[in-house]
Amino acid sequence: MIPLTSLTVRDFAVANRAVIAPFERTDWIRNSEFRTRLGVYRSELREILARWPDLPGRHHLATIADCPNEVCNAIRIGGAGWTPSFDFTKAGAKFVHAELRRLAPRVKPP
Repeated sequence: MIPLTSLTVRDFAVANRAVIAPFERTDWIRNSEFRTRLGVYRSELREILARWPDLPGRHHLATIADCPNEVCNAIRIGGAGWTPSFDFTKAGAKFVHAELRRLAPRVKPP
């Protein structure tokens, strides 16, 4: 398992919300684009989320780390759409993305 000890309780809460958001909101990432953008199919992310935070490999953490990045940079969420959807800032999500990426260097699933 990958240790997530560098994340505070607040960071972990941000990670949880940012990870689940692209999966839950099918209007943000169409099914046809999901694998291209996150490296896994929506059904595969569902399986990874079922194990989160107890992930068996770094490639799973890399997938998880891509979710806050999508939330911050790729998904078009208008200013008004940000606040009702999240209880954290973009800066908080970017920090969590950087921390998760630090723990999971860029690797591809086997």
